[in-house]
Amino acid sequence: MVSAKLHVICGNCGSAKDFDYKHDDVAPDADEKTLQSETSITCKNCSTIHSLNDNAENKNKITNKEDT
Repeated sequence: MVSAKLHVICGNCGSAKDFDYKHDDVAPDADEKTLQSETSITCKNCSTIHSLNDNAENKNKITNKEDT
C-alpha cells in the first residue's frame, strides 16, 4: 500500500496551503446519547471550515456518553 501526500484545495477560496485540522466529539443521533469523533479542516486563508464527513465515510467508533 502506498502512502501518498493528500492534496487539499479550499472549495471556497482555492487556497492550497495553510490549513488547520481538529477532531471533535459530536452526537450523531437525535437523542444525543452517543458520541462520534469527526474531523474538520479549516482554511487559514478564508476561515472556511470543511467537514471530512461531507466527502468521506466516518469510520470512527460510536461510543456511549456514559463510557467517556
